[in-house]
Amino acid sequence: MRVMWQQAAMSMMRGLLLTLIAGACSTQSPPAGDAKTDRSPVESTPSRQSEPPGGYEGFLEMVTCDVLSGWAWAPSQPETPLKIDLYDGDRLLATTSAELFRQDLLDGRKGNGRHQFIQKTPPAIRDGQLHSIRARVQGTSFTLPRLDDTPPSITCQP
Repeated sequence: MRVMWQQAAMSMMRGLLLTLIAGACSTQSPPAGDAKTDRSPVESTPSRQSEPPGGYEGFLEMVTCDVLSGWAWAPSQPETPLKIDLYDGDRLLATTSAELFRQDLLDGRKGNGRHQFIQKTPPAIRDGQLHSIRARVQGTSFTLPRLDDTPPSITCQP
């Protein structure tokens, strides 16, 4: 019974978090259809997968001690969710999938709109030290640019 209650509570919290973040991100983000601000080239390297035609688009929008979130997609694969590697400097913290729905992405003609990622900030970050967080499309050199108000680093207390 306790496990079922915990699962239900986690599900409700995730839903609430998604609603809050989606609302906050849609007002912070540049318009999803503004190709001049959300498109960055990918450098090809032999150790990485080749860049799809049209490259990648997206942003790292939120970096807090509780959550890391943003969105990413490949215009050449509009319905395919991308895997996002989250780093502290050069150390891989977590890998997540950009597969959550956001209405502003759909309205901005970003495929099916299912290109948002939300990742709970890993506990390893809660050590009182300064951490430089970045997000990169897995297997590529494309690092998601930050929104202007997204901090370049965070310090989270234990």
